[in-house]
Amino acid sequence: MFTKVMKKIREVAVKGNETIVATISALLYAYVTRPLAVYAAPSGSYTAPLDNLKTVLVTIAGSAGVILIVYGAIRFAIAFQKMDQNGEHSAIYTIIAGGILAAISAVLTVLGV
Repeated sequence: MFTKVMKKIREVAVKGNETIVATISALLYAYVTRPLAVYAAPSGSYTAPLDNLKTVLVTIAGSAGVILIVYGAIRFAIAFQKMDQNGEHSAIYTIIAGGILAAISAVLTVLGV
């Protein structure tokens, strides 16, 4: 289409209307090469599913951390009752792992990530 328009402009220019043709070609060139404004999507509509997934994963991590703390405490109590030092160490590691999971979840929530 652009080539057809330019051909028509050349035909008119040959007839002697160079000023009009020059104006029309300048306007046509400006229209074809004009910048087009592009805007970002409002309120992160493209990242909303990822934000929802992040929220779910942080919540699950916090819940798993609390469950691990309770499970480790129960294991520690049973190992302490049986006087099993290896069981106590293992239970303490479980409690620490649960604390780390819960702390990571809490820190991410506070930071707003």
